[in-house]
Amino acid sequence: FEEGMAATSVEAAGRVLAASTADAFRTEFAALYLVDGDGRIRYVHSAGLPSEIESLIGQKAADSPIWRGVAADHRPALVGDASTAQVRPGGLVQSMGLRCYLALPLLSNQGAVGMILCGDTSGTRDWSSRDRILAEQLSVEGALIVDSAEMRQAAQAHVAQLSHQAYHDSLTGLPNRSHLLGRASEAV
Repeated sequence: FEEGMAATSVEAAGRVLAASTADAFRTEFAALYLVDGDGRIRYVHSAGLPSEIESLIGQKAADSPIWRGVAADHRPALVGDASTAQVRPGGLVQSMGLRCYLALPLLSNQGAVGMILCGDTSGTRDWSSRDRILAEQLSVEGALIVDSAEMRQAAQAHVAQLSHQAYHDSLTGLPNRSHLLGRASEAV
């Protein structure tokens, strides 16, 4: 949680969340995706998965039965035998050959902003009540981490914009006198 809260970008927060979730549940693979306001996948990161996962960017998250289930229930899904679950044809579960998986929704005030999916190809698993409690906690904390990273990223962009406005002419976009004096003092 502390490492994720220190992330300065959404991408960095996603990397921390995917790796931490795979470690916490001792799974081979983990993937995280975030959705935009239109429900399309805008960012994907994985731990242990090949780069084909990036083909999900731009697709509608609602096309995935797993996404629809966890986003509607607002609860993690712990599936011990993936062959009994409804999954997207050609989606992550099928393409990676996952035999068991765990899907955590990342819920914020705006609703579902993303999902973490982790699982194993080696066999089925009986998820315990402790796994369910941890999954629910990670679901809430993961959303906080993503929201905080988005706010920090927006604040950094705003500061950069203000800095640019302070040192550049608004009409021409060229450096102004303040910029020149600052550079001159650095050079001296």
